[in-house]
Amino acid sequence: MNQMDKLEDYFMVKIFERNIKGVTLTDEGRQVVNVARKILEILNNPRIITSPRTETKGYIRIAANEVPGEHILPSS
Repeated sequence: MNQMDKLEDYFMVKIFERNIKGVTLTDEGRQVVNVARKILEILNNPRIITSPRTETKGYIRIAANEVPGEHILPSS
């Protein structure tokens, strides 16, 4: 099973449309990409989810399945 198949299996939807011309995203695939981009934006700018008037202390632990973890989330 290749990584694209693993992603589709993980999300339980068809993410990629495959044909002789190549591979494109399905509507569901575009939704997955949009959500992943929002997650990355929050991870790269944590102030998006915190109030500027409060001091934020502590840690946020984010866990992900191996497939999205390797391909969507940034490393360290």
